[in-house]
Amino acid sequence: MDNNNMYEDNNNTYSYEQQGGYEVSDAKKNSGLAIASMVCGILSIVLCCLWYVSIILAIVAVVLGIVNNVKGMGGKGMAIAGIVTGAVGIVLTVALLGLAAIGLATTEMYDAL
Repeated sequence: MDNNNMYEDNNNTYSYEQQGGYEVSDAKKNSGLAIASMVCGILSIVLCCLWYVSIILAIVAVVLGIVNNVKGMGGKGMAIAGIVTGAVGIVLTVALLGLAAIGLATTEMYDAL
């Protein structure tokens, strides 16, 4: 046989040689800080109605994302996503607290009349 991948063994049966596989590149793997940042940021948006939980999660998300990027660890995209979602969580929570304060103030005003 002229096939480069095939060879004949002692029993006249043909077998294929194994081809070379893919090598793992030296790309940086995702960091635990980046993953934690993104998860905390997403949870801060989902839980924005629980302002005391949302603010803490959002601040943690922003801090972990910044620490991950400053140290140059892997998962830069997830860390940026954590920073952005944490910032959105802070904005949503502050906006909801503002609306609640306005609602309480107008309710008290109408009750006085």
